[in-house]
Amino acid sequence: MSKKWIVVIVASIIILLIGLNIWKSQMVKPVVVETAKLKHETMQETIKVPGTLVLAEEQIVLYELDKGEIAEIFVKENESVKKGEPLLRYENELLELEKKQNEMQIRSLALEIESLRKERRKLDDELKKDEGNELLKQEREQIFLQEQLRNIDLEQAYLEKERLDKQTERLTVTAEVDGVVLQLNDAKDPRVRMGEEPLVHVASLDEMKVKGSVTEYEVLKIEKDQPVRLTADTVQDEQWNGKVESVANRPDRTSEFGLNDAAEAVKYTIYVKPEEKLPLKPGFNVLIEIVTNEADVLTLPANAIQQEDEATFVYVVEAGKVKRKDVKIGMVDAEKMEITDGLTDEDEVIVNPPEDIAVGMEVTVE
Repeated sequence: MSKKWIVVIVASIIILLIGLNIWKSQMVKPVVVETAKLKHETMQETIKVPGTLVLAEEQIVLYELDKGEIAEIFVKENESVKKGEPLLRYENELLELEKKQNEMQIRSLALEIESLRKERRKLDDELKKDEGNELLKQEREQIFLQEQLRNIDLEQAYLEKERLDKQTERLTVTAEVDGVVLQLNDAKDPRVRMGEEPLVHVASLDEMKVKGSVTEYEVLKIEKDQPVRLTADTVQDEQWNGKVESVANRPDRTSEFGLNDAAEAVKYTIYVKPEEKLPLKPGFNVLIEIVTNEADVLTLPANAIQQEDEATFVYVVEAGKVKRKDVKIGMVDAEKMEITDGLTDEDEVIVNPPEDIAVGMEVTVE
């Protein structure tokens, strides 16, 4: 084969390879990505805890054995009562005996004082006739001293009467709220007498609140009057607004006395007051979402934020190529995250980047 043909064949192969590479480069489609820029939005930081709907105003009357036996119950189950109306009355024989003894003591002291007073006045009359009689003067001083001492005894007896009268008043238990008698149990039931079951349960059915428990970490962020959103699985697609009514300053009794699991966080009780009437009944489960912080911040879609080990970063497009930038995040919700540092308003951040993305990769913005 002549040299001329060899040159032609080599040149043809080179041209073919160059053409093939050009064809391949034209056939390779560029990676297309979607980007987003920082956006000003209002974000809320919330705490979600389970809660239970409870009666806002209720009175639990337990059997008080130290007051005596039940003498009379004035109400019936499901009966309406007004605040201040009597519910029941105890009978205490020992207290009645003390009252009778006190009454006798008061009468006895009153008679004695009256007798001493008459005797003193008689001596006063005699001294008017015989002013220099020292014996009469001494006798008169002794009578006067006895009269003063008995007056002190009488004052103490009246104080004792006041104490006994107050104890007698407490034997009658009155309603503390306007409401309905929801429960009236047998006073002879051992569980009632031991305080395991209420004797009388009175409550208002017109107003309810939500009771929940938060951890020692959550309670530091919760304050009275913070806005709350309430939802319930039993009523789908419904939401009610409310406010934090109270936050306990001490842990609940189980946590306080160390009766909970050692691995479980200490719990604090909170109460939420709904701003509207809920179509639910006492005892229903409710989800409490407390808004602990609300601010206008810079955000990105949540699927734009990447994490690797302890680093948080995003991919941005600069001059058609992928670049990585570390960022700091603040508030977070299901759809977006607050960006507190690491980006500018002009950065084009890749949203939902492909798995094979790499720094330096050429991309086209959608």
